[in-house]
Amino acid sequence: MGTTILIADDDLETLKLVGLILERQGFTIIAANNGRQAVAKIAAEKPALAIVDIMMPDMDGLDVTRRLRQEYDNAALPILLFTAKATAEEKAAGYAAGADDYLVKPTHPRELVARVQALLARVAQPPVSEPTGLVIGVIASRTPALASWLALNTAAVARERIAPIIMADAVPGAIGASAWLGARTPGGLGALLRRPQSEITREAVQAELIEDVTGLHVLAASPAPRDAELKTHTLQAESVLVQLRNLAPLTVLDLGTDIDLHVARLAPRLDLVLVVAEDRRAGAARAIGLIDALGEIGLDPGRAHLVYMLSANEPIADAAHELSLDPTTLIGDAEPQPMVVHRPTDPSSQQIRNFMQPLLIRLGLAHSG
Repeated sequence: MGTTILIADDDLETLKLVGLILERQGFTIIAANNGRQAVAKIAAEKPALAIVDIMMPDMDGLDVTRRLRQEYDNAALPILLFTAKATAEEKAAGYAAGADDYLVKPTHPRELVARVQALLARVAQPPVSEPTGLVIGVIASRTPALASWLALNTAAVARERIAPIIMADAVPGAIGASAWLGARTPGGLGALLRRPQSEITREAVQAELIEDVTGLHVLAASPAPRDAELKTHTLQAESVLVQLRNLAPLTVLDLGTDIDLHVARLAPRLDLVLVVAEDRRAGAARAIGLIDALGEIGLDPGRAHLVYMLSANEPIADAAHELSLDPTTLIGDAEPQPMVVHRPTDPSSQQIRNFMQPLLIRLGLAHSG
């Protein structure tokens, strides 16, 4: 008898088709045609994985997922959501409910089998010591360059205290913080996301890091538009994040500006997220909206930190949340970055240090006094 998989779908043709595909691969299939039946059969028969349709009567796939995650025996059960829709909002809701992956109907048999095998392989991996490194993410309300700038200078400030520090682009197919350092690599993040999840090891991630002259270790993403398709490789992205924690006491991620499927997978797993607003008005409203959205996908609200990037010389009312640095000048600045390295005595550099000090203390990476 092969590994047991439960399939829950109110469409009998889908049940038969998916069941037949997996049976031909040697799996044993349990079928359920509604959500309540799925929960009952999982409790009774303890399958190794569940494939759950979202659109079911009585109890839909999201409710089933939430129910299973609340039960101790099923908290780690791999759950693959099956859906006819693939909107970012629906996927974010699925991940927030606790799903491990998504599969869109109709699916190719090879993709179905590959997704199932990848999830089972992850569960089968031997336990390893818990990664100890921390991760800070930076996301901007409107302008990606501001997220990149703050991420880069955050990493540089931390590098003055501890080492090594990793500065990582998190979004494939976008211009990230690595571009400010002139980092270019034929591999980097894209090469890792193209690998099977089982091959994303500590050694594989370390091999893609570039050591910059500033002392930062950089994981660069290619801005090539074709790499944007890698945003759907969320399991690989999560594995990269785990290995980054293994490689450095602190990693800073440039998250760009959008909570898409890729960022939705990573954000709830971060220790701190800096959310950048470009002013106290419209930019602040969108930044607060980002914080609300991060909370909806599972980020502890206490881990989101709002940052206002104000115009130069604008009075600072709250030093814990405001930087008076003139965003327009920063984005157009042709001088080498990060600023705190190349202009260490500049008042703006000291402002960044003062801003970051309490956050590093909060994370246990610096001492007060």
